[in-house]
Amino acid sequence: MIDQILQNSADTIDIEIYKDGVLTDADGDVTITISNPNSTVIYSVQTAVKTATGKYQFEVEVANTSVLGTYTAVWSFTLTQTAMQHTQQFQVVSAVSSGYLLTSEYRTKTALDVSSLTDAQLNTYIDRATHLIESYIGGSIRMTTYEEKQNCVVDYPNSGLHIQLDHAPVDVLTSLVIEFNPSYTTTLLVANVRVNKVAGFLEYFGLNLTNALVAGVQDVSVSTVKPVATVVYSAGYNEIPTKVELATIRLVDQLINGEKRQFKDIKSIRIGEYWEDYEKSSGQWNLGKIGTDEVVELLKDYKHPVVRNRFIV
Repeated sequence: MIDQILQNSADTIDIEIYKDGVLTDADGDVTITISNPNSTVIYSVQTAVKTATGKYQFEVEVANTSVLGTYTAVWSFTLTQTAMQHTQQFQVVSAVSSGYLLTSEYRTKTALDVSSLTDAQLNTYIDRATHLIESYIGGSIRMTTYEEKQNCVVDYPNSGLHIQLDHAPVDVLTSLVIEFNPSYTTTLLVANVRVNKVAGFLEYFGLNLTNALVAGVQDVSVSTVKPVATVVYSAGYNEIPTKVELATIRLVDQLINGEKRQFKDIKSIRIGEYWEDYEKSSGQWNLGKIGTDEVVELLKDYKHPVVRNRFIV
């Protein structure tokens, strides 16, 4: 799903420049050229504003967001004396979607005739489908920063800790504080934490358990009281995965068909433990059980650890 700008509104687009995995400033100015859906150049070699190391921003003005459709921005810069370009697309839309799909994307990919529905009406269905997907997988799939308190498993022989997070895939681990009791906490160096990004699982070895015992904590090798970790981290995807977009299309199709009856009548649709029953539910935002085998198959790899095979401590 690409960035959206509301029609006849000003907004910004951004670029981040990395070298060897580290945000890095360009050698000089970063410039941008933008064309609208009619291939008309609306900005030519304009200088972007630097907002932080390796981060640049450009404002698209109200006067240049009147045409609906896909715009193309070409960023140009020099990095370590090498000229580079990056092409980015964004859409000017009549209604901004908070769901996992743009209305324009849905219109081109659905088998239903939705020509009579406005973008605002389609967004209602897309938002419903997104909410149902998030209920099933255990949260948002977008890149999000979390702060969680998790019980730890102590690997006493190796002076280690094991921590299962609620969300995955992990992008960045920001901080990790362990509380043995209200009077003794310790901050661990995140660089020394082994992160299983896909599973959302943390491992730390070399913890100074002697200090914890001196502080009055009982022998952690036999204790049933587990230390508590406060973890700050980012997890999710910067771009919505193709399978999640396809699952969204399938659910929106069913939601619309459940009301418009373009295909055969549907009495209910189900996904895992969630369903909607059209004989009992008439409210457009009523949340019940929903889905199909195809949707479950598409989403199976994106369920957060909080709802799949959780490591109970």
